[in-house]
Amino acid sequence: MNDIRTVVLSREMAEQPQPPTDATPGRALTKEQRAAVERMTQQRLSQVLTPKEYARAVDHAQIPRVIANVLSQQVAHAESFPIVCGSLGAGSQLGDLSFVRRNPSGSVAVRVVHWDHTLWGGSSGPYYTQEYTLQKVDGSWRIAAERDLGLWRDGTWNEDLGG
Repeated sequence: MNDIRTVVLSREMAEQPQPPTDATPGRALTKEQRAAVERMTQQRLSQVLTPKEYARAVDHAQIPRVIANVLSQQVAHAESFPIVCGSLGAGSQLGDLSFVRRNPSGSVAVRVVHWDHTLWGGSSGPYYTQEYTLQKVDGSWRIAAERDLGLWRDGTWNEDLGG
C-alpha cells in the first residue's frame, strides 16, 4: 500500500508544481519558464501513469500546458512564495486514501478524499473524491485511469463517469 500511496501522491503533486526558482512574485512566468514547467509536469506524469493514460493526459487534455498557464497566473497575482494551490499544498501529506477493490485483471482501485475547511457552513467536510485505478507495469504500480467523485451537501455522490 505504501507504493500505491507514493504513486497517488506523486500524481496529485505533478499537477501542483512550485514556480521555477528564477520566478518573481507579481510577474507572470516567461515563455521559457512556462516551457520548463510543462516539461517537468510531463516528466512527473510519465513516471506515474501507464503509457496509455500518459498519452491521453498529455496529448488530448493538454494538462501540462494548462498547469503551466495556471501557475503563471498564480505567480502573477502572488505577493510572495510559496504558492499553495488546490486542496494539496506544497509539502502536504496525502490523507484519507482508501482501498476500494481489486479487479480480476489484477488492477487495484483506491480513493482519495480531499477536505475543505470552508465548506459546509464553515465546518470541515469532504470536498471531492478522486478515484484511481492502478496496475502493475514492469513491476511498478502506475495509474491506468482516474475519475472525480464529487460530494453534494446532503452527502450523496455526484459521479463524473468520464475519465
